[in-house]
Amino acid sequence: MKQTFDFITIGSATRDIFVKSSAFRVEKPWHGRGPAKLVLSLGAKIDVEAPVLATGGGATNAAATFRNFGYDTAYLGAIGNDEHGKAVLDDLESRSITTEYVLRPAGLTTAFSVILTTGAHGRVVLTHRPSREFVPAYFTPLKKLRTRWLYCTSLAGKLPLLRSIFSTAQQRGMKIAWNPGADELRNREAIVQLLPSADVVLLNREEAGLLLRRPGAGMGTLCRAVGAHLRGITVVTDGQRGLCVVEHQTLYRAATHASVPVVESTGAGDALGSGFLVGLVRSKGNTADAIQYGVANAESVIRK
Repeated sequence: MKQTFDFITIGSATRDIFVKSSAFRVEKPWHGRGPAKLVLSLGAKIDVEAPVLATGGGATNAAATFRNFGYDTAYLGAIGNDEHGKAVLDDLESRSITTEYVLRPAGLTTAFSVILTTGAHGRVVLTHRPSREFVPAYFTPLKKLRTRWLYCTSLAGKLPLLRSIFSTAQQRGMKIAWNPGADELRNREAIVQLLPSADVVLLNREEAGLLLRRPGAGMGTLCRAVGAHLRGITVVTDGQRGLCVVEHQTLYRAATHASVPVVESTGAGDALGSGFLVGLVRSKGNTADAIQYGVANAESVIRK
């Protein structure tokens, strides 16, 4: 049993089914504000391209990045003892990501998503997240493992578990990168208390707005407001419009490359966050270098 890793990721794992069709119709809001809509007619039969099956989830996507760069990586989480769960395990093991700490409780079904994709126009995600109770004992392997970095994603809003994980990580000298999910961000007071525990916090613009209850605020404002609670680094992404990073009093802005073709954007945020962390490790803390790693990793994902 391996006891020491470069990265351990904790959180979600899913089975994704991508569905694409030239018949999908995207409708922009008539007043020019708000999100565009994917319009489907009730009763219609729509021809689609051959579906693409893949695995995803914030924690497993990040684990794939870390392993792609050659780092010893383990995934901690729970999946169902079903076909989707087997696909997740097979994918992780094919990448030489350690899975011996994955739990498969009886009665649990693996999360899955059906992704209706329109390419560069975006997608609609139909997701099934099984009801499950996370308990601190669930991740007891963490108490006997060592890692340079703990990468924590959504834990379905289970804040007592999150506190336990962070406390264990700090006691064992682990650095913490945190990408909280919407279920956690709705509890602003509790999350603000936990922010100082993290070395790196990764959010997209919508998540930062939800946390701060300022959905219309600018990127720099959001990044600085979250960063005010941190002792480390804040990363706020905004899709193809780029990202902002705050480290102490320094604000970085970065754009993406407009020339990169967007085939499918699902997972780009996970790729940017995990790529940023790889860059931070490889450059021995150079934030500018880390940003370039993150952007390059995300742009590698959206091409296919």
